[in-house]
Amino acid sequence: MPIGKMTRVFLLLQLLLLLAAAGCLTQMDETSKDMDVWKAACMTILALLALSGGAFARLFAKGAASGQTGTMPADAVDEGEKLPTAAPEVPLPAEEAVAADSSPVQVAPTEAPIPTEAPPEPESPKRSPKANDGYGHTVLVTDDNDINREILKELLEQVGVRVVEAGNGQEAVDILREWDITLVIMDVEMPVMDGLEATRQIRGMGYTPRDMPILAMTGNTDTGARMDGMGLGMNEYLTKPVDPKILYEVLDRWLPGGLAAKRAGTPGASDGGSASVPRDIINQDAGLAAIGGNRKLYDSLLTRFAVHYGQGLSEMRDLLDKGEFAVASRLAHTIKGVAANLGMRRLTELTKTMEASLPEVPPDETLLADYERAMSDVLDHIKSLNLTTRIAVPGSGELSPEQRGELLVFLRSVARRVETDWGTVQSELESHMASVDRTPYAEGMDQLMASVNDFDLAGINRQIPELCRRLEEAA
Repeated sequence: MPIGKMTRVFLLLQLLLLLAAAGCLTQMDETSKDMDVWKAACMTILALLALSGGAFARLFAKGAASGQTGTMPADAVDEGEKLPTAAPEVPLPAEEAVAADSSPVQVAPTEAPIPTEAPPEPESPKRSPKANDGYGHTVLVTDDNDINREILKELLEQVGVRVVEAGNGQEAVDILREWDITLVIMDVEMPVMDGLEATRQIRGMGYTPRDMPILAMTGNTDTGARMDGMGLGMNEYLTKPVDPKILYEVLDRWLPGGLAAKRAGTPGASDGGSASVPRDIINQDAGLAAIGGNRKLYDSLLTRFAVHYGQGLSEMRDLLDKGEFAVASRLAHTIKGVAANLGMRRLTELTKTMEASLPEVPPDETLLADYERAMSDVLDHIKSLNLTTRIAVPGSGELSPEQRGELLVFLRSVARRVETDWGTVQSELESHMASVDRTPYAEGMDQLMASVNDFDLAGINRQIPELCRRLEEAA
């Protein structure tokens, strides 16, 4: 029992004894009858007071020696607190111990401290289970690039793995507090929180490399950099672009029980083919292999590349002219990773060279011109594939007054018509794509096309006013 609670018990006992002694003295004053009886009772009570006081003094001294204080804790005086049904025996010297029966009194060694309650065990990380929808394992894919996440999602779902996505390390840490995740695939270089810091925080949450494997993804082949990740608790590294065969081998090694399903054969082209493209510009066989041979997904990713990175044709030069070398380095890194996954070999090599020198040394004019030529070739060939979604490539061309007026009339009608006549709006939008090709409005129109195709009303309502403003300013 803690010292504060023992104090309360002894004080209460002594108070009762004092009240009994006072009662005896009152009886002795009021009558002389049975004087000897009351005197004997009074002496007995006083002896008990002395005995309990001495025992309490020894207990208090022993508690102080063991590091406890004699101050009664705040929780000891809470109303309604229940005392234990049985208190531990108070250690007393053998000659002062009073036995209630013939059993010997257990005397604790004087140097032993009074036992205190053990501190509670730290709580395990909360892992609220979620429905697995028939999947064997759930893998958290963490990458700031949505195209890279889409590729990994396709490869993982082909082998019966459910995918949860995070756009940066902070999102990954937050998701792990809610989802029942089996394994994490973590990109190393990300904004907000990179993969190294995210791994450090995940390990700090109590997840060990054994019960939560973390596979790092990076295009960096430097051994020292990889050792930094291993030292923080990463289990293994995957090199970008990820080879599906190696990915499956690594997953089979780290997932509990291995993969739930194994793919037969080697990934390849499926669902028909597209127009022939020089392999140095776009190696479609390599791109298809990287996503498990899903032709429909591959064509969709090519379209998204043109929409998201078509502006990279001029954006890189603009950043370098402004001296924003760190941002230029990040852009080169992003385009390099996506281009590698889609089989754009020449563009991958050039952006890799640019990233290696930035941000300390900007690329020279020859390298920058080669990059712009390679990006232009990629965008031109994506257009030549005649995919379902028309793509406009940014440039410096201008619209005629008639073209600008027709486009403004159309854009102002989209928000009103799209919910009731979506198909017609989509068709008319595609017809306008040819007129904005190689103009400053191409990027905005590509983004609007993506929003219309996805029936993203919020995106449509956000993009149309900006496009209209730019067209009106050019009038």
